[in-house]
Amino acid sequence: MNPQLQITCHASDWDASAITAVGVPYEQRILQPRTIEAHNLPSELFAIWRQAVQYFRTLDPTPDGWTATHITVEKEEIILQLPDEEITAQHMQLRCSIDRIWTSDGTTAPPITQCLNTAEMLAFFDTLTAPEFWMVDTH
Repeated sequence: MNPQLQITCHASDWDASAITAVGVPYEQRILQPRTIEAHNLPSELFAIWRQAVQYFRTLDPTPDGWTATHITVEKEEIILQLPDEEITAQHMQLRCSIDRIWTSDGTTAPPITQCLNTAEMLAFFDTLTAPEFWMVDTH
């Protein structure tokens, strides 16, 4: 399994959302899933979280509105080759799958898939899927 962030969204307070890192490799093993509430993130990561929340809120504007219930974030490599060119370009992006409900009646809304590739969001993902973030120094 590739590392993922699985976010259980808190409808009335995004900052209370639980961010769980799964599939985090450590030595020859995979760490057990680790969870942190968004408001407990270090300040620089919390600022990036707030930017992401603001961005997610702009997706699919509808009169009745919607709220996310669960977001799965995975990192993927994209390789682009221009037509009739030998040059290829590769870059990393985050694929975000957003499960959501309509706020008016609580019924399931169609999911949204969005790709993010800003340096801040990639750093956010890399930090939270690094074993060092979750390890406690006991020395």
